[in-house]
This record gives sequence, structure tokens and C-alpha cells, in this order.
Amino acid sequence: MTQENSLKEGLLKLASLNELENKIFHLESQLDKIPEQVRELEEKMNSLASGHQEKKSRLEKLEKDYRMKELELNDSREKIKVRETKLYEIKTTKEFQAAQKEISTTKKQHQETEQQILKWMEEIEVLKKEVSPLEEEVSTLQNRIQQEQENIRSTLEDLSKQLADRLAEKQTLLSTLEKSLVKKYEKILMTRQPAMAAVRLGICQECNMKVPPQLYLELHKYREMISCPCCYRILYVPTDS
Repeated sequence: MTQENSLKEGLLKLASLNELENKIFHLESQLDKIPEQVRELEEKMNSLASGHQEKKSRLEKLEKDYRMKELELNDSREKIKVRETKLYEIKTTKEFQAAQKEISTTKKQHQETEQQILKWMEEIEVLKKEVSPLEEEVSTLQNRIQQEQENIRSTLEDLSKQLADRLAEKQTLLSTLEKSLVKKYEKILMTRQPAMAAVRLGICQECNMKVPPQLYLELHKYREMISCPCCYRILYVPTDS
């Protein structure tokens, strides 16, 4: 095999390796995003569930306090009735005034309790309207997350298999390449991805710069490895050009 054919074959194999590297890079990028997707779903679920639980707990407390205040209110009504009934049995002015004051204080407390109950009733109604849709939203999101997690698991398995296949292809291809070509290729790959650039109609397909005419002619002779003067990637001419 002539030097020209040998270099040409090597560059085309490197181009295949370059394509594999691109696929591997893309697959690894997709795999890297999966934990973030899971985290975002969990954060959304936790936030929604926390808000729902907070409102639900507040509603339960208000309903409990409301029931207790209702009992206090009923007890207060009975006390007022009893005291008002006994009011006219009192014989001295001093006792009568003391009893009236006690009744007045109890009525004031009764009114305050009624006002508190009304406020709680309003808040309870508001919370009930908020909690019910939140329960539906939490349930819907739980189902969605379960489906998404199944999809993610399936995608993870598929991507992992594809990545393993591509890495195996890469190793097979590397074993057929000259070490000097691989060394140059890997050196460039450390600073830029991809490491190679196809040239079509005299244009580098990675940086979109026009390759100097003389360099373009040399590229077709395959006498040496040529790098793009602009992006420094290894240049090659695709077989379909």
C-alpha cells in the first residue's frame, strides 16, 4: 500500500473514530442529564407535597380549635342563662351589681369567641377550597412522576447499552489504527470536541472557515496530516465529497 493510500485510509478510519466519539459524547451528555431530571421531579413533588401538607395540617388544627370553641361557646351561653335567671333572686344592690358585671364580662368573652369562630370559619372555607385541588394535583403529579421514572429507567438502560456498544466499537477501531495517528488525534481531543473536521467545497465544516487553496490541494494528496489553520482540527475529505 502506498503512503498516500495508507494515510488516506488512516484518516478515514480516524473520521469514523471521530464520529464514534461524537456519538459517545452525546450519549454521555444525555446520561449526565438523567440525575438532574430525577432531582427536578423529586423537588417539584416535595415542594407540592409540603405545601399540601402544610395547608392540610393548618386546616385540621383550625377544625379542632373550632370544635373546642363551639363547646366553650355553648357552655358560655348556658352560664349566661343561668346567671340571668338567678339575677332577680339577688336581694342586695351590691350583689346585683357584681352579678351584672360578671354577666357583662361573660357576654364580652362570648362575643370575642364568636368573632374568633367566624374568622376560623372563613379561613377553614378558604383552606378547604385550596386543599382539595392540591390533593388532586399531588395525586396527578405522583402518577406522572411514576411514569417519568419508568421512562427514565428505560432510557437509562437504552443509553447505557448504546454507550457500551459504541465504546466497544471504539476499541475495535483503535486497534486497527497507527499509534502515531491516534496520539495526534487524542492530543487534539483533549482541547476540542470533535478533534476532526470534514472539508466540503473548501470549507472546514467545524469552524466554517475557508481552507487556503494550496492547503486544500495538499489535503487531496494525502502526503501528510493537515490541520485547519483556524480551529486546528485534523482535516479530511469525506468519501462522498
